[in-house]
Formats: sequence, C-alpha cells, structure tokens
Amino acid sequence: MKDYIKTTVTRYKGKFYIWDVINEVIADSGSYEIRASPYAKVDDFMCKAFKWANSADPKALLFYNDYNIEVPFGWQLGKAVKVYNLVKSLKDAGCPIHGVGFQAHF
Repeated sequence: MKDYIKTTVTRYKGKFYIWDVINEVIADSGSYEIRASPYAKVDDFMCKAFKWANSADPKALLFYNDYNIEVPFGWQLGKAVKVYNLVKSLKDAGCPIHGVGFQAHF
C-alpha cells in the first residue's frame, strides 16, 4: 500500500493539485461500518495513506471521497454522520486531510 501510494503520487507530483486518497470506505446501510478491504489489515491504514500521499506531494490537497452523503437527512443521515465522524477523527489524529468529495450522479 505504501509503495503504491508513494510511487503513484510521486509519478504525478505537481500535475494534480487534488487527490482522492480514500474512496468509498463506508458501507451504505446497516451500521455504516468500514467496508471489508485487504488494506484494513494495515493498522491505521487511512491515516497512513494520507500521510504517505502528503509526503510524496506536500502541495497537493488530499480528500476523502464517498457517495450518498450529500443530503444529511432521511436514509442518508447515517452514512453522512459516519463519514463526518471518520473525517473528524482523522483530522483530530493529525492526518493531512483537506476535504471531502461528494460523489453524486445527477
């Protein structure tokens, strides 16, 4: 994971000003838990991913991206709150995350 992030971000350093570092990690329903992923075996994988991307291109803005979080009420409320809490916890832990991408198909 570290090699992939550092290699990719370094290769395109200065060519992109924004990276979606973590994408669609929250499940859509139920308890809105983190989706199963081989990367979840890496302790603190999300914060590490942001830190590795930041070290490869310190000028780039780094984002968490997800869908079904744009309207914080009704059936989307649970997921929107979960994403908010996730991003807040990453920020509070000192992870270099600069924003949230709201993926939508209109």
